[in-house]
Amino acid sequence: MSAIARLGPFVSKGCATDDPTLRQRVVDAFVDTIGCMSVGARAEAVQGLCRAFEPIAPGTSPVFGTPVTLGPAMAALVNGASAHAWDLDDWEDMGNTHPSAALVPAILAAASLRRCSGERALTAYATGFEVIARLGAMATLGHYQAGFHVTGTLGALGAAAAVAHLMRLDADQSGHAVALAASQAMGLTAQFGSDAKALQAGLAAKAGLLSAQMAAAGIRGKETVLDAPRGFFAALCPGWESDTSHLDRLGDPPALLEGGIYVKRHPSCAYTHRLISCAEIIARTPDFAPEAITAVTAILPDFHHAILPYAEPQTRTEALFSLEFCISQTLLGRGVSLGALERAAWRDADGRALRQRMTVRPEPARNPHMPIDPEQPDRLLVTCGDRTFAAECAWPEGAPARSLGADGIAAKFPDLPIDALSGWTDAGDVAEYVASVC
Repeated sequence: MSAIARLGPFVSKGCATDDPTLRQRVVDAFVDTIGCMSVGARAEAVQGLCRAFEPIAPGTSPVFGTPVTLGPAMAALVNGASAHAWDLDDWEDMGNTHPSAALVPAILAAASLRRCSGERALTAYATGFEVIARLGAMATLGHYQAGFHVTGTLGALGAAAAVAHLMRLDADQSGHAVALAASQAMGLTAQFGSDAKALQAGLAAKAGLLSAQMAAAGIRGKETVLDAPRGFFAALCPGWESDTSHLDRLGDPPALLEGGIYVKRHPSCAYTHRLISCAEIIARTPDFAPEAITAVTAILPDFHHAILPYAEPQTRTEALFSLEFCISQTLLGRGVSLGALERAAWRDADGRALRQRMTVRPEPARNPHMPIDPEQPDRLLVTCGDRTFAAECAWPEGAPARSLGADGIAAKFPDLPIDALSGWTDAGDVAEYVASVC
């Protein structure tokens, strides 16, 4: 049985959502993503997208954080881009994706087309997440290491599944929604450090909506498109060995419980977060004086370092992928925040001077199949004269084991009515409810 044939019935039925922990993770992810969209709308690239699409895609679907409304497909695209614009949106490690930046905008855009309850939207999210995570495990990290931005690729497939479930498509239609998304699934890590990275998340959300709409209208894809000899996995995942056994575990247990979601605290690549935590530990140490720093050494897995190439960032989008910027900001007591990025903190003279005393030492990954391996923590050594401060971190704050919770999300978005938004699952019309609260 092909992967599409196996996915169709699962997507149509939907992932079980009766577990309280799973439900809370979806609630938090949804609210956090709405916050990310609201602040992401301030990004110049998102404002540019609004200017680009207003003349050609009029409609009534909201672009959150702006007065702009667009047609549902372009609203999904722009909201996906704004969710990902500051790299503040959540992340999961089974597929190594930013799942909510693709799922939530697609779900809200679909819900603006047809009335959908919050409860249905919750199940749609869990279903889309399951597809992303299980297909991500099939793809392995080889997909990412080959240069594909998995939020753009797997995110499109998951968004199609989420919208197909929301639309109550049958098993055959649901499978074809995912198959059609495979032809639109694209994203390149070579775009990291540019506006196009966020755009790729938006394109995944748009692809998910369009694919489900087409499947509902009777458009069909190839049932073997994922696992054929020249299909999605064979073409895009080096070393793939036709192993579809991960689909045996669809929903059992749900990936939201097995792997969970990292709700990020900092606006930067997830691979910087462990070393930010190390720098925070050191900065809080009694007698630590940042002005006395003579050397800094950061140690992390080599494939993490490979996508953090901007030792001296020149733009905001490069700063999101600058390990050196994140560490220097934290050691200087300023933090990696939206405010720091908006005021172009990477230009600060003392930060640049500190980065000149910094060495990054990548080391071979002990388990290259794990995006974050807790058995190989990141380490930071900071020398101040004759004294060296050291810290290591296996799980950054915001990981499932160190959840931010509602209070942490409220701290990220102090201007957002978090308590009101958290009631979205009780809404009879989720799109209307979210728009009215925001």
